[in-house]
Amino acid sequence: AEVAQQVRDTLGAMPDCAVEASGAQFSVQMAIRALKPGSAFAVVGHGPNEIQIPIVEAIAHEIDIRGSFRYMNTWPTAVEMLAAGTINIKPMITNNFTLEQTMEAFEMAKSGKGVKVIIDCEKKTI
Repeated sequence: AEVAQQVRDTLGAMPDCAVEASGAQFSVQMAIRALKPGSAFAVVGHGPNEIQIPIVEAIAHEIDIRGSFRYMNTWPTAVEMLAAGTINIKPMITNNFTLEQTMEAFEMAKSGKGVKVIIDCEKKTI
């Protein structure tokens, strides 16, 4: 509940929609608690098989919970947005590795310290 209040304080209002893509129980719970009544909440991707959620709170606040698996039919739109420069994904990339550093890249991703870890597979010519 404390983190949900921090979200509201940061935004200056209760959000009317949320997208959760980590599958983490805490994140799902926080989103439900942060949303204003009548909001939409999308759980995208695949997390653990079962998690606990504040279902009474979700029902009482009439939160519309939708699930989406594997980003079906979103890739063409995303590619178009990237090509047109509509979105900038560079701030999301936390780490870049060369092909020779692949094991380091996997260790970084596994540790949870990197959000988006990139392995550049292109051979560099000198």
